[in-house]
Amino acid sequence: MKNYLLIAMFTAVVFLGSAQTASACSCVRPLPGVSLKTQVTTSKKEATVIFAGKVLSIRYSAEKMNGTPLKAYAKIAVERSWKGPLNELIEVETENICCICGYTFEIGKTYIIYSYSPNPGTINVSSCSRTAQITDTSPDEKYLGKVRKPKKS
Repeated sequence: MKNYLLIAMFTAVVFLGSAQTASACSCVRPLPGVSLKTQVTTSKKEATVIFAGKVLSIRYSAEKMNGTPLKAYAKIAVERSWKGPLNELIEVETENICCICGYTFEIGKTYIIYSYSPNPGTINVSSCSRTAQITDTSPDEKYLGKVRKPKKS
């Protein structure tokens, strides 16, 4: 009987010790072998707006869950766009709580932003989009087509 108890305890420790953190956010990723050009072209067709800009500030919603603001709003200076009419300064909304697929922006960084906003007038960003910080090796711009300048605010 003691052996069964020891085996059960050992098994529990092994399983609990190897547990990984779960996340409710799951995104559909491209199938292996799908070219970058196809991925970008498909994302452009599906997005409501696509632009590049620098994060100037971030504010948070007053509405909270367990002390954490539900939403974050990034004020962005738009540098160029590929889809959708945009002013020079816009505000992007994203979820700010665990597991809801929000995107984490950093002040002073420049991003290429793909928004799939269902509501007109709102630019919402998710970690499931192609939104990413722009680096020297950011490949998307090559396949997005004609660049437009933002409207004067």
